[in-house]
Amino acid sequence: MAELCFPLSPSVATPPSLRLQAAVRSAVLAHAPQRTHLLALLLTGSLARGEGSWLVHANADRLLGDADLLLVLSAQARLPSAAELAALEFRVRQDLSLARLDASVSLRAVHPSYLETLPPHLFGYELGRAGCVLWGDPAMLRRIPAMDGGHLPCEDAFRLLANRILELLPSACAQGGAAPATPEQVYPWVKLYLDMATSYLVFCGDCPPSYAARAERLWRHAERAGAGDWVTPAFARRVAACTRWKLCPVGAVPGLPSPSGGWAAAIGEAESLWRWELSRLQAPARARLPRDPSRAQLWRAWLGLQPWRSRLRGWGSALRHLGWRTARHWPRWAWMARRASPRYCIYETASELFFRLPHLNAAGWPPAELAAYAARLPLPPPPGALSCALLLRQLEDNYHRLAHSTRA
Repeated sequence: MAELCFPLSPSVATPPSLRLQAAVRSAVLAHAPQRTHLLALLLTGSLARGEGSWLVHANADRLLGDADLLLVLSAQARLPSAAELAALEFRVRQDLSLARLDASVSLRAVHPSYLETLPPHLFGYELGRAGCVLWGDPAMLRRIPAMDGGHLPCEDAFRLLANRILELLPSACAQGGAAPATPEQVYPWVKLYLDMATSYLVFCGDCPPSYAARAERLWRHAERAGAGDWVTPAFARRVAACTRWKLCPVGAVPGLPSPSGGWAAAIGEAESLWRWELSRLQAPARARLPRDPSRAQLWRAWLGLQPWRSRLRGWGSALRHLGWRTARHWPRWAWMARRASPRYCIYETASELFFRLPHLNAAGWPPAELAAYAARLPLPPPPGALSCALLLRQLEDNYHRLAHSTRA
């Protein structure tokens, strides 16, 4: 395996990343609401680790993906509303364009207590290990409790896989099985493989904080994989290729399933990992399942293990966020709460749509099937003709309104 030339050594901060950090810092300090209460501006995600994906153009350098930032405000400050944060994101992006940077920015405002009470999970682990203070208190990240990459919750890893499937679904449907023709179309599939590797390594209790280190670690697991393990050398080779492409997004990705045959193989690997992880999550109750359970049987068994308290917390979070605007849905929600939380209702619809893609014929989705998927969403589409595009928009709306900003 020496020909794969690991370890990778990405630049800690490429010139576009440095310019982005400076431009974001200036824009936030100029435009942020509650500016006098701002304690720190934190950068997280792949950009903080020096693993951002940049397309270098003559007019502007483009970032694939988002720049994820946290505004840490003093405890007595009012947190900005979603509308205020959206307005700030727009103004920051305008300022970035003046610096010849084409990048989307995702901002979240928190109090210091948020950092101090982060439970062990992937986001907190990566923020604490590889986050970057762009402005403010240099010791802010030390408020995060120490987290061990070998003891992260497996359910959190499964949620990462489910989130990636949900985010990839619109691109996958739009491509219709055709070969990705641009870096923007390749990027979501690359992220699928990288997050599949991350999710698997969390289940193994062996997840370092960077993509490059994870690709290295995955090779070790593939070399010594035994019966009943999931990883294979072929999968590890694809993750290695995706890691290189993520750090330098040029051309095709060697080793990925052939685009000429569609992306059925990539979807098949995602489903295989999805099944493996669900089986591991419910290992104590595995004896009650058939020897080779279907997706539906695995999913029903997993939902059956969800505590009532966690389901009710999810629906309570939905009520707090949306309030009386959703009153007409409350009787339906009371019935749905017997089965799953809003998050898992959304995940169920997204995963079934995604795994069905390779099996669709030229006619596309049958109307009855789309209607059945729509009925599972906490916030269903409005009455009337239902298309795949409309269902995908409603699915995304459900996620952002009910699950994106909460752990419930």
